[in-house]
Amino acid sequence: MKFRKNGEAVCYYIYKFMPELYRHIFPVIHSLIWKGVHLRENQIKVIMAVDYTKKTTSTELSKALNIPKGSLTTIIRALVDKKIIKKSPDKNDERIVYLTLTDEGKELIEFKKNNDKLKFNGLFSSLSRKEMNKVTEGFEIFVKHL
Repeated sequence: MKFRKNGEAVCYYIYKFMPELYRHIFPVIHSLIWKGVHLRENQIKVIMAVDYTKKTTSTELSKALNIPKGSLTTIIRALVDKKIIKKSPDKNDERIVYLTLTDEGKELIEFKKNNDKLKFNGLFSSLSRKEMNKVTEGFEIFVKHL
């Protein structure tokens, strides 16, 4: 297939990739049962974002994850109650509240990462080493560009 511009090729393959993303990838990264608790998709997104940033606010999370502030408040409250995330007021401005992972939250992240690796190993086990290198190289280039 010939494309006149790079963006056209990327668009074509992203459209082909999207159904597979929803069918195979999202069930791995957006589903988790940990210590008998089933965590929902948005809860996992919040936990992963807090882990990635190490310290953030609910306003920053709301913008980054495109989750309305009211919904995010409910998610954060549940994660605080589960002792996965903790709230800490800013030392200089008590109107600002930072979110960080608790030790339990850090344990959950390690569990999730190991669990995801196992699932992805199974999902991609039929690829040859050469094919897998191409896939990972493509993702690496994609991520670096964005």
